[in-house]
Amino acid sequence: MRHMPEHPNVVTLKETYEDEHAVHLVMELCGGDELFDRIVARGHYTERAAAVVTKTIMAVVQLEVKKEVVVDVK
Repeated sequence: MRHMPEHPNVVTLKETYEDEHAVHLVMELCGGDELFDRIVARGHYTERAAAVVTKTIMAVVQLEVKKEVVVDVK
């Protein structure tokens, strides 16, 4: 992950630690709601707003297809 170029929609790995029981990953905090909750709260999206959300999701999914990241879209 450290060798990946930065992507605005991918969480950044800050640090790693290892002890006798596990490897610990320190990653940037991702605040915000679940995607489904945002859609429900908003009620509806304009075609333009829906296109922006879809484009963002597809950009991240494309990284997973290339085996560069594991996607957990929320």
